[in-house]
Amino acid sequence: MDAATTLTKADRTWLSEHLESLQGRYANLPLGLPHCVVHGDAWVGNVVATDDGQVVVLDLERCSVGPPEWDLVSTAIKYTSFN
Repeated sequence: MDAATTLTKADRTWLSEHLESLQGRYANLPLGLPHCVVHGDAWVGNVVATDDGQVVVLDLERCSVGPPEWDLVSTAIKYTSFN
């Protein structure tokens, strides 16, 4: 934010204060599970079963290392949005 040349002083102040607020709130979150390989777009449409019974995971362009809870976000959104 400090290096951004298009921000006004008011915007820079607001962003800095907002960042500080978020950092304080995030500091109180539980640690969660250890980082591992996550799909990044895990949902039933990205899993298929072949004729011989093998299960294949598709659509790996968002695959990365991070909190495994990330792969539950799609399910949580569907639950809270559509019950």
